[in-house]
Amino acid sequence: MEKWSELSYKDDNEEKQKKSELFKILLEHEEDLKEFKKRFGTEDACRNQLREWRWPNGFTCDRCDSRKEPYRNKNRKNIYQCRDCGYQATLTVGTIFHKTRLPLSRWFLMIYLIKITDKKIRLSYFQRIWGTNNYKAVWIMADKIKKALAESDDYLKLVGLAD
Repeated sequence: MEKWSELSYKDDNEEKQKKSELFKILLEHEEDLKEFKKRFGTEDACRNQLREWRWPNGFTCDRCDSRKEPYRNKNRKNIYQCRDCGYQATLTVGTIFHKTRLPLSRWFLMIYLIKITDKKIRLSYFQRIWGTNNYKAVWIMADKIKKALAESDDYLKLVGLAD
């Protein structure tokens, strides 16, 4: 019986230590995180940044090169339809966000935290922050982000997440 209680005690301490590590990371970057939240705290802010990255000179149709303001679907905010040819373009195609069902704000936060912690943040922290048990989804996100970071830091500069 004593072994079980010791094991439980050790697990509790380990959990507290992990929480304190996360707290230290967040505390260390508190001002930066506040600024980040101001810039990218909403889906609309993330979507606007992504639109700016995808079409820096305004919308341009991938099919016919039309520069007319596209039609926008109120229910599907990431879709832009060309007024000339009807082609539907999305903000996320060709990016690590393509076909994601998760909010862009989660992606942006994960990119930011991976970047400021120099890729050494535990994925379980994201599970804790988001209140999810789905480790696979967190792992897939982190894998895509780390591959993008490995290819080039210019990617983050383009989306405004790095200096």
